[in-house]
Amino acid sequence: MTPAADNRLGRRDFLILALIWAAVATLFIAINWESIPLLNMPDADDYLRLQQVRDWLAGQGWFDIAQHRVNPPTGGALHWSRIVDIPLALGILALTPPFGQPTAEIIVATAMPMLVLGIAMLIAGAMAARMVGKAWAPAAALCVPFSAITYPQIMPLRVDHHGWQLVLALTLLWALADETAKRRSGVIAGIAAAAWLNISIEGLPIITVAALLLGARWLFDGREFPRLQSYLWALTLGSFALETLTMPNAWTVVECDRVSQPYFAAFGIASIAAIAASIPKLRSDWRLRIGFAGVAGAVAAAGFALVGPQCLSGPFGNIDPLVKLLWLDRVGESMTLVDRGIGAFIAYAGFAAFGCIGAALAVRNAQGPQRLAWSTVLTLALAASALMLVVSRTGAVAHGFAAAGASFLAMTLFNRARAMNIMPLRVLGTVFAIVAATPIMLLPALRLDLSPGMTRRVCEGTYESLKALPPSLLFAPLDIGPRVVVTTQHSVIATGHHRNHAAMHEVIATFTGTPEAAYTRIVERGASYLVLCTEAPEVRNYRNVAPEGFAAQLAAGRRFDWLRPVDVAHGSNMLVFAVTPRAGAPDELRGRMALDATAAPDSTS
Repeated sequence: MTPAADNRLGRRDFLILALIWAAVATLFIAINWESIPLLNMPDADDYLRLQQVRDWLAGQGWFDIAQHRVNPPTGGALHWSRIVDIPLALGILALTPPFGQPTAEIIVATAMPMLVLGIAMLIAGAMAARMVGKAWAPAAALCVPFSAITYPQIMPLRVDHHGWQLVLALTLLWALADETAKRRSGVIAGIAAAAWLNISIEGLPIITVAALLLGARWLFDGREFPRLQSYLWALTLGSFALETLTMPNAWTVVECDRVSQPYFAAFGIASIAAIAASIPKLRSDWRLRIGFAGVAGAVAAAGFALVGPQCLSGPFGNIDPLVKLLWLDRVGESMTLVDRGIGAFIAYAGFAAFGCIGAALAVRNAQGPQRLAWSTVLTLALAASALMLVVSRTGAVAHGFAAAGASFLAMTLFNRARAMNIMPLRVLGTVFAIVAATPIMLLPALRLDLSPGMTRRVCEGTYESLKALPPSLLFAPLDIGPRVVVTTQHSVIATGHHRNHAAMHEVIATFTGTPEAAYTRIVERGASYLVLCTEAPEVRNYRNVAPEGFAAQLAAGRRFDWLRPVDVAHGSNMLVFAVTPRAGAPDELRGRMALDATAAPDSTS
């Protein structure tokens, strides 16, 4: 490890990192070039995020984050933060005059993830420069884009919040591993934590571990109170400010999926208790510190439980059972790492293990403040890796936290390889050092999880054809809903967003239930058209779960007297039907649907 005087990035180092970022960004844009002009976004959340920005720019209120073309007339409830919308909206506003809004959206959706990637690479590089040495900053920076789990969350067109989560998590780690200005580092880490929680509550476990780590430091050394105090107060006040700015009723309601009353109660109690950490008696007596910390922790936990007992089961504790069974439990990124497959386990857990091993070696070899810094890195890397095993999508943070440790491990192996006299061993040692520092070497393991015919992109190029239909309410599966909303003028019943779980239940129950029950739900809902992509993973799931269900029968070719085929998606496996209520349906409903149907292309022509 290099001395402190040599651990800051200079102008030349920034230039090298900038050139590496530019090369990586160019590569990623080239890889995704076919999707970019068509705005074929990687995930349903990216489509809905773009629509949220569109609606805001079109006049929807800052505090109104419902998607009103989902589950009309109520609107689809969301818990998303407007913070992520700001840079997207500013970019679109700036580029619309010279290019027009459609082109501006494509440019921003391509460039914004690359800018976020650049920030994450810079923080990872700066972290490695401080902890390992400037020569290893590029290697650590490359760990971010070439991680098997990070790339899908930070690729072009990935405009949702995942990239910003990684940036804020790395900022928190970078700040807490700074042993030179403890109060300042606590403030920076607390603000990063507050912003992270404002974007997504899934950062709470790591943020809590960080607080416990600082508390443990204080238990061992009473002089460690400044960073504990500044971290907790920055977290509490920052959360209050951000939630008030984006969701002004957050501190008056109980919402388990975002910072609200129970979280404020726990943060506030912990922050007030931290004031006492500087009392001389506590600072000088470790037994008093242990007793005080135990009482303060118990009171903070009790405050959370009393104010929001329903939140003890987690942010999804109150979700509809059918939605949990057939949606939440089957969302790949929400699965445990073991459930994702052996290939994912090797690629994700393998690099995290390299990082933790490297950090452990660094703790053993370091002395003084540097040992404390590496202890922080190791603790948070272990916590993030453990969380990844439970919720696999959090692996991007685990890999970001592993970058510094992996760089140290690579440096150690590289130096030992260079000292070997036997050429084959020297070569093998050098190769292993490269593998340890570069998670891309583990990417081939993902092929172990591939199955024949496995694909995510189906019905490509057919969504635009839905524009031929008059603006209508479509009854469609959850996953295609956001793309329908962005690409067409239509509305849908539900999308895969848990706050709208009552409408999600309606969609799932319809496609897995009997055709007669489906008829009743669809007609009562007032949907004018039914849209179904028969080979979509979601629909295949419905077919597997309910082989005699409505979706399975439609995919098998069965037709019903109340569904009139509409041929707008020529030659694709997207089925479109006009809903024609039978005699006896409410007159106003039959009349409106008949009017919509006359405006639609006829499949018999």
